[in-house]
Formats: sequence, structure tokens, C-alpha cells
Amino acid sequence: MADYTKNLNLSKQALGENPDRWHIPLNGNFDTLDAAIGRLARGFKSATILEPDKVYAVTPSVQILRIPGQVHPSGVVVDAVYLDVSENATMSVLIQVWDNPQDLSPITIATLSVAGTDMDVELPDVAVPAGKIIKCVLDTADVDQISLTIAYHDARYPYTT
Repeated sequence: MADYTKNLNLSKQALGENPDRWHIPLNGNFDTLDAAIGRLARGFKSATILEPDKVYAVTPSVQILRIPGQVHPSGVVVDAVYLDVSENATMSVLIQVWDNPQDLSPITIATLSVAGTDMDVELPDVAVPAGKIIKCVLDTADVDQISLTIAYHDARYPYTT
């Protein structure tokens, strides 16, 4: 059986006793993680919405990502948003930051207008504080499904491409 305690103690010794330097969130959303340093925390969240026009009839906005303070106490920075549509269509969706599920004045951080099947938007470091919710406001275009991906990184750790 491996001695994980010994490895953790060696990591603490190498990185110092500051928990911000060696804490690695384990929420399963990271696609890249430099565990040796604990400095880079990137993630993405994808959602597929079937028949978005019918979903829109029930609720025009769908929650994509909540920013939990326990995992990201300084919030996250949204780097890019990707939208894929199941068929050629002309539609627009909004990506918004909400304070709570009933927020009456959300902030729009991206507008994705598609004339075809996909749209990628690189964002100029949009900061989203901890405790906020990222939602997608749907379009009434009649398509089978849309897939939305939000790429982000923890605001505590700088990220460069």
C-alpha cells in the first residue's frame, strides 16, 4: 500500500505551508491541472440541451454552472464559450451571470449568434465572483439540440495560453 501521507508531506515541504499554494480542488471539473505546483486550475463545463425551443417555452434561461465559494473562493475567469448546433440554423443565445436563480437584472457576458452549426467566442478575461450562477438564455429556433461549453480558470491562478 502506498504511503500517501508521506507524499503529501513532501509536497507541503516543497511548496511551503501556505494552503493556497498546495490546495488542489477536487470537484472533477478540471481538464488540466498542474498538481506538482498547484498553480494552474482550469476547467470546463458542457451542457447539451435537447429541443431548446420547447425548453424556452417552459423557462427561457437554463443554469449551466454555479461558482461554489468552497472550490473557487475568488471566483473564476471565463476564457471562452463554445456553441454547437445540431443542424444549420440562425439563432442567438446569451450567456449571463446571475446573483441567484430569480435574479431580475443579470449581466450578459457573451452573445453567441450562429448562422450555421457552431460558434466560438474567446472572452477577454470575464471575472465571475464566487456564489454567482452562469446561465444560458435560449433562442426559439427549432433545432434538435444545442451543446454549450464554458472554459474557465480559477481566479486565484493566472492562466495564459
